[in-house]
Amino acid sequence: MDRSFVNYGWRVATVLSALVLGAAQGHAGPDRPVIGRVERVAIYPGNLVIRARIDTGAKTASLNCRNMERFTRDGREWVRCPITNTKGKTIVVEHRVVRMVGIKRHDRNAQQRPVIRLGVCLAGHYRTAEVNLTDRTGFNYQMLIGRNLLEGFLVDPTRSFLGSPRCADAPGRQ
Repeated sequence: MDRSFVNYGWRVATVLSALVLGAAQGHAGPDRPVIGRVERVAIYPGNLVIRARIDTGAKTASLNCRNMERFTRDGREWVRCPITNTKGKTIVVEHRVVRMVGIKRHDRNAQQRPVIRLGVCLAGHYRTAEVNLTDRTGFNYQMLIGRNLLEGFLVDPTRSFLGSPRCADAPGRQ
C-alpha cells in the first residue's frame, strides 16, 4: 500500500475523530467553526487582511512589526508601526502598550516584546485580544494566532483558508 495514502488516511481519521468527539461532547456546530493551519485574518482598526499561521502551542498572538517606533503619550508607553499585506496595502498600527512579555526562544535568550490590544477578525468572528509585536521577517506569515484567539474554534491541521476574514460586527464595518 502507498505510504502517503496511509499517512493521509491517518490524518483524516484523526481530524474526523476530533470532530465527532467534539460533536458528541456538544462542542461542534456553527458556534465552533473549523479553521485550518493557515487562515486569512483582518486586523482592526484598518481592516487589513493578512495571512496568519494558527499555532495551538503559542499562548498569545504575534504580529510582524519591523519598523517599530516607541514613544510616550500622556505618560504611557505607546508603539507605532506600519503593517503591509501581500497586496501592498499598508496601515499604521498605533496603540498603547498594555504590558511587556518575555518570550522564550529555543536557540537564544528570552526576548522582551511589547503587547497591545488589537481587534482581529478570524473566520467571521471578531475579537479584541492581546498581541505581541516582533520582527517576523524570516517567517512565512505576518501573524501567528495563539490560544488567546482560538477559544471556540476547532483546528484542522490538514487544511488551510477555511474561514472568511470578514466580520460584520467589527468596528468601522457597514
